[in-house]
Amino acid sequence: MKKQLAELSLQRCKILKRIEVQRLEVTTISQHIKKSISIIDLGISAAHFLARHPALVAGSSAVILTLWRKGIIGLNSIIPLPLRFALNAILSTSPPQDQ
Repeated sequence: MKKQLAELSLQRCKILKRIEVQRLEVTTISQHIKKSISIIDLGISAAHFLARHPALVAGSSAVILTLWRKGIIGLNSIIPLPLRFALNAILSTSPPQDQ
């Protein structure tokens, strides 16, 4: 009886050690996943904010297009190249209006 209890105790210790190793592995994996999920969550939050505030999006777009049209210096360095190309293509369809 004592021999069986000793074997069970030894098996229990081995299982507990294996559980601890697996727990540490899960922790490291979840930390990597947590970083990715937090970036995705931030993007989804931004999309929800923009969806709830369409006037803000329209107003900021109007300001950017107005500044772009007036040729404000330094705006080209802020806006990424593909977006600059699209804005130039849109704005080049009509001549600038002098006021």
